[in-house]
Amino acid sequence: MYGSALGRFVMFVLFAMLFCVPLLAHGQTCPVGDGKPLKVGVSIFEPMVIKVADGAFSGFEIELFEKVAKELGCTFIYQEFKFSEMLQELEANRIDVALGGISITANRELGGVDFSQPFYDSGIAVMARKEINGSNFLETMIRLWHSPLPRHCSWLLIYIFLLSHFVWWMDKGHENINDNYLPGIFEAIFFVCTTITTVGYGDFTAKKWATRAATILVMFTGIGIAGIIFSDVAALTMSEAEQQYSIGSVKDLEGKTVATVAGTTSAYALRRYATTVQTVSDVAKAYDMLVNGQVDGVVFDLPPLKFHEVRQGAGRLVVLPDFLVKEKYGIAFPFGSPLRESVSGLILTFQEDGRYRYICRRYFDGQ
Repeated sequence: MYGSALGRFVMFVLFAMLFCVPLLAHGQTCPVGDGKPLKVGVSIFEPMVIKVADGAFSGFEIELFEKVAKELGCTFIYQEFKFSEMLQELEANRIDVALGGISITANRELGGVDFSQPFYDSGIAVMARKEINGSNFLETMIRLWHSPLPRHCSWLLIYIFLLSHFVWWMDKGHENINDNYLPGIFEAIFFVCTTITTVGYGDFTAKKWATRAATILVMFTGIGIAGIIFSDVAALTMSEAEQQYSIGSVKDLEGKTVATVAGTTSAYALRRYATTVQTVSDVAKAYDMLVNGQVDGVVFDLPPLKFHEVRQGAGRLVVLPDFLVKEKYGIAFPFGSPLRESVSGLILTFQEDGRYRYICRRYFDGQ
């Protein structure tokens, strides 16, 4: 009797656990807000935060946050801000969360901002303008004159001149070369040039051992000298290609005028460079300034620069491959927010179970 009662009790407990645990999981309550919607500040930062036609928001960071919020049982409302205003609202504890490609920095953490687990690796990059007209003829000639090419060509001409005279002097009197200086010297020049470029002799075969020794010298040294000339031409061609853009590399920032968004890590990074910086409140304004020739480049975070290059650059704008600074992005909270730990844990979970990769493929082509 007692055994039967105990068995029924155990079955009841197991049934209760199986039935109630899922209900508890689905009834998880948001760590903050007391049942009120979270106030989520957003700043347009494509493709992390995108404003669509109906005034709603989408983007990589928006989708990631919404999945996290759903798991935590949090409701929320979006409030749009300029970037610097959003950080001020966050530090004053007037919003609960901030989204918009916010770089994790020591200064921001000391200033009263907490960050989640980093969810994206990025960096400060440079966007340049493609110069339609390119360099004019005079600029090209000046660059050519100051390059090593004229000096190395002079060496090659002296090399050919001396060896050609040696070959003609040594082998004249034989049927293989004309005894007269003209046209004999031209036959010798042709022989030296043919040997340099093709390691062949044309119609000429050296008769004397001294001439044959000179031929061997031409074979081994001529190829090297010609290689130096070819490398000069390649370097000059690459330099010409660089001149097609308003800024060729990060090293070319010195003395340039660039635009960036005020209050961002991009503006802070530019303090190390002797550049003229024009700050704007919206990166879209910086793009317009670059297209219109008001600035030489735009310095900003890589994701929005690449997004603009692909979607609206239309071959006129290019993002340079090197970074000023490498950065990591995190979701931002007021200092001491109980949301931080819960959100960080879910970001790690998403990165491990594949949900993070799924969102990435939607916005970053499988990165």
